[in-house]
Amino acid sequence: MCWYSSKCAAPPREAEPGDRLALREMHGLWNWLVSEADFRAKKPVPVCLSGGSHVILRSTAKMQKKWNLAPDEKAIFRMDRKTHRDLFMIEDGREFDLNRLPAGLLLDVMSVPAAAESSVPADLLVSTI
Repeated sequence: MCWYSSKCAAPPREAEPGDRLALREMHGLWNWLVSEADFRAKKPVPVCLSGGSHVILRSTAKMQKKWNLAPDEKAIFRMDRKTHRDLFMIEDGREFDLNRLPAGLLLDVMSVPAAAESSVPADLLVSTI
C-alpha cells in the first residue's frame, strides 16, 4: 500500500508481522493503512504492505453481510501495477480494492515476504470487487 501515500505523505513505514493496522480515509479520496494506535492522529504515518503479504481482515458484521466475508477473512495483498490499485485477494479468489473498503476496517499482518517474493502469481488473480 503505497501508490499515493509514498508520493504525497510523510515517509511511510514498512509493515511487519504482528502489526495491527486500520484503514483510514485521507484527503477525502484515498484510504491509507495506518497503525491502529495512529488511527485518530492528526498526521498519521502511512504503513506500506509489500505485495504478497498475508493479512487477516477483521470485518464488521455489516461488511460480512454486504460482501459475504468471514469475521476473520484471510487475504493476500497485492499492488496492481497497471491500474495503481492496492488489492486484497481472499481465498475464494475475489479481490477488494483498498479504496472501496470502509474506513476503520482493522487487519492483522501475518507475514511479509522478502522483496523477491512480493508478487502474486497471475493465475491467482480473478474478479475485483
